[in-house]
Amino acid sequence: LVSRGHADPAEARRFLRPRLADLRSPDGMAGLRTAVLVLVRALADRRRIGVFGDYDVDGVTSAALLGGYLRACGAETVIRVGQRASGYGLGEADAAALAEAGCGLVVVCDCGTSDHAAVELLRRRGLEVVVVDHHQVPPGPIVATALVNPQQPGCEFPCKSLASVGLCFYLCAAVRGGLRQAGAVPQPEPDPRAWLDLVAVGTIADLAPLTD
Repeated sequence: LVSRGHADPAEARRFLRPRLADLRSPDGMAGLRTAVLVLVRALADRRRIGVFGDYDVDGVTSAALLGGYLRACGAETVIRVGQRASGYGLGEADAAALAEAGCGLVVVCDCGTSDHAAVELLRRRGLEVVVVDHHQVPPGPIVATALVNPQQPGCEFPCKSLASVGLCFYLCAAVRGGLRQAGAVPQPEPDPRAWLDLVAVGTIADLAPLTD
């Protein structure tokens, strides 16, 4: 444990016996508030929501977690994952397919930060786009309606190493709070903790540090 950087006994105990109460607060996570507002509004308006995940384990578990949670909240969801043969990220063909499926909002998981052409295609067609990603942010303006990515300039969330599935878990928890605040809690109310197994699998498979 000391060689892994857990020399403090209290910190070592938290590492060995983690609790959800030990998670960092999402305060300062850039884009999170806007993403929650967009998702809560889409749920209230009963818009069809597209969820796209990258083809690796982090992307697939992110799409399964977010799509499953939104579906449990009553949303009609269209879930797609990328194909390795088609290249990394959200392609224009995938974006067009989600638009043609009647989605009013698309959430892109574990990619999308650099996929400006595909995101712009969706925006031109009148769709809102939320990107949940942990990859480096290229210079230039943010094209998505909301970008949840701790790597973006100005993000004060201190844990920069979360896999995208961890960020999706934070987003689901925040949406749950947003629905409660809006008095629009679905019945029965889904609990994001039901998808924690996916968070574990995606985090480990993406080799994200098991800290914080």
